[in-house]
Amino acid sequence: MAAALALSSAAHAAPLQVKIEAAQGRVGMGLPVTVRAQATLDGKPAAGALLLPYVNGKRWGSHEYADAQGRATFLMPMPNPGPQEVVVEGRAAPLKPTERWIWAPVTSDAQSVWLQGAFTLKAPQPGAGLWVAVDDGGDLFLNGRRVYQGGGWSDCRPVAVPQGLLRAGRNVLSAACRNGSGPAGFVALLLAADGRTVLARTGPGWRSFASEPAGWPGAASGGEPARMLDRVDEGVWAAGIARWPTVLDKAGLITGTLLQRRACVSNALPVQVDRRALRPIPTDPKHLVGMQWEPWFTPKNANWTTAQVAPLVGFYWSWNADVTRQHMLWFAESGVDFLVVDWTNHIWDKKHWSERPEGTNEIIHSTQLAMESAAALRDEGVPVPRFVLLVGLNNGPTTTVEAVNEEMAWAYDAYVRNPRFKDLFVMVDGKPLILVFNGGGPGWLEGRAEHPIDESQWTVRWCSSQHQGSKDNEKGFWSWMDGSLE
Repeated sequence: MAAALALSSAAHAAPLQVKIEAAQGRVGMGLPVTVRAQATLDGKPAAGALLLPYVNGKRWGSHEYADAQGRATFLMPMPNPGPQEVVVEGRAAPLKPTERWIWAPVTSDAQSVWLQGAFTLKAPQPGAGLWVAVDDGGDLFLNGRRVYQGGGWSDCRPVAVPQGLLRAGRNVLSAACRNGSGPAGFVALLLAADGRTVLARTGPGWRSFASEPAGWPGAASGGEPARMLDRVDEGVWAAGIARWPTVLDKAGLITGTLLQRRACVSNALPVQVDRRALRPIPTDPKHLVGMQWEPWFTPKNANWTTAQVAPLVGFYWSWNADVTRQHMLWFAESGVDFLVVDWTNHIWDKKHWSERPEGTNEIIHSTQLAMESAAALRDEGVPVPRFVLLVGLNNGPTTTVEAVNEEMAWAYDAYVRNPRFKDLFVMVDGKPLILVFNGGGPGWLEGRAEHPIDESQWTVRWCSSQHQGSKDNEKGFWSWMDGSLE
């Protein structure tokens, strides 16, 4: 069925055209260049077309959708000195994700559910593709004939609908689904051979049956309205569903992704990026300005599956060197003296630092590359911010003091003793400063059979939050965050 559904992209690849122009052909390092794009499809404005900018063959900058006139504007920061080439890839407007996950009115473990929906066609369809995802498994019938048997909601692929099965008039989709435990849902989408025309989808109008109805899998009577869950690109399954035709594949949007050979691309624009002296905001050396910095944008941590907007640099992983360099340039010109690197929530329920999960190793990797970027810019004469680690002991979930001490010793050997990172740490009382978050406050460790925090290599300051209620600040704790917006 892949060949049938590919007709859409094949039909639209040639007519879709993108032309771009830049407001300037020369910018200073770290400053943005404004790029304007015009997308047309068959000579008409390609409203809704997905437009992806690239610099030197790699994704860079936020993706945009063409407006009603087929236009879009990109504000693209340029962190690397030297000649740069900008192009914009155009893709046909993606389908809107209107299909819904559905299930029985009540979800339970070890549950079987029968779901059915009907739709009407004006004429028979010569070919169609059926997309199915189910948590946990099931069988799908079209007009009484089984067309799908399986389960799961990742790496979805189209199922070919046999010729002659879709008829003019009323058609019926019937799904017998099973849930092992936890959340449960079923979603289906039926597309015509062009890959874009929606023939049927799960949503309002579907019925649910607690037991197999009479005449199954033919048209059934009775039942009750199926429960409408999240839209296909939302909810508990959003992060896992892949290759679904109405779900935008965010993997292809990630900064640094290589431009594919068969992509529909615009004309190329040369941009010269000049090295320049940065002018930081003057600060008082006795009062440093810091901000929390998150190395958590990684596949196993805070990825972009549910993001509603894109950063100027585009969706990124925190270990992308160009992204980190641009961040450091912004920090340098914004008066940021130091970055508080968030290491708080990544060894909960562990007794030792060596037990840390893979997601934590991604954060470590991102942190080290940030320090590498800062060191490289420092060598170029840029006044980069310094670093302060913020580790976590108790934030509801807990770890042990022993694990935190092991973590601190590891960080000291890996970072502070690394000559490449010399002078990149905030020093207090002759030692690098480290923050330990203890949401339980000063009394949480009292009476516990715990070793004390090892302060032989670091100057330790304790942190907690919501001091307006806890008053931990009166006992020497620093604040992480106070107050909340109602």
